[in-house]
Amino acid sequence: MQNNLTAQAYSILLKKIITAELKPGEKISEKQVEQDLGIGRTPVREALLHLRQEHLIYVVPQSGTYIAQIDLASVINARFVRISVEQQIMQEAAQHPLTELQRAQLKDIIQQQKLYCSEKDFHQFFKYDDLFHQLFYEITGHDIVWNWLKKSTFNSTVFVS
Repeated sequence: MQNNLTAQAYSILLKKIITAELKPGEKISEKQVEQDLGIGRTPVREALLHLRQEHLIYVVPQSGTYIAQIDLASVINARFVRISVEQQIMQEAAQHPLTELQRAQLKDIIQQQKLYCSEKDFHQFFKYDDLFHQLFYEITGHDIVWNWLKKSTFNSTVFVS
């Protein structure tokens, strides 16, 4: 992405899509997005273009821009990839002694997950679930793989137009 405002618009819109604040099939207006985000036309257009390239939104000519539907087959394939890779990550993690900091981080993450689960705050629960998994990728030196998987298995494959 070309500039910070474009990246900011993209990040905000992506989060709204991931958390279903913007629901699959929902029509969105470029002007409304500009007003809601307080960001100008060009960065919003560039962010929307990027989301379109990732199949997170789609455009129907003379109708509008819509949030893409979730493709169940792609979700199943993304899950398969995550399970396969994470089995290897956990095998490698078992070979690495944890530092005190890593132990403390894991303990904190699990406590937060228990709290948010009991409060039925599933957005926060899943945020900490991601942090849990991410930490094991970092422990094994595969944090680049984590970033790649998060981007490729969610953003690029689970939505269809």
